[in-house]
Amino acid sequence: MSGSDSGLLVLARSTAVVGLGLVSGLTLSVPAWFWPALYRPDSTLSPSQRLSLWSTLYSQGKRTMTAVIPTAVALLSYAAWAAKPAPSYLPAGWVARHRQGVLAAAAAATAGIAVFTVVAMEGLNGSLKQLERDAKTNGAPVLPSHGAQIRTRWARLHLVRCALAGSAFVAGVAELALA
Repeated sequence: MSGSDSGLLVLARSTAVVGLGLVSGLTLSVPAWFWPALYRPDSTLSPSQRLSLWSTLYSQGKRTMTAVIPTAVALLSYAAWAAKPAPSYLPAGWVARHRQGVLAAAAAATAGIAVFTVVAMEGLNGSLKQLERDAKTNGAPVLPSHGAQIRTRWARLHLVRCALAGSAFVAGVAELALA
């Protein structure tokens, strides 16, 4: 039960949930704030400017997520290992009785973000980076349809990462609040 958790376990759980909130918030901010500029037909950005904006978002996200995701996974894995379920003689909800599983699921969903990015999105990331390099170095025009097709596919795949981040955050908050 969380009332008898060690200080280290409480710190790990709390820090992991803050990290999950950061991951979830940053992941969800891309469709909420930047997709109108990237995808709306009435956007005033040219195709090369859209690629440049995407590239900036990609670089900043990669820097942030490569630091936060492994840390959150490590903290959640430790918490899943160290957490003890509520004793059976005490009244407790489902989350309190299954703390280890909830924390392990949050760790798996968080790790899934990185795995999904490498497996499903790395090729698209490379294609978009190559389009941007060609536009900058060779002055090659970016065809609106070609860049848009790749960006649209990337956007659909990014929604999977949003779902993974959101579900990990919800699981972490539920365990922190209800256990």
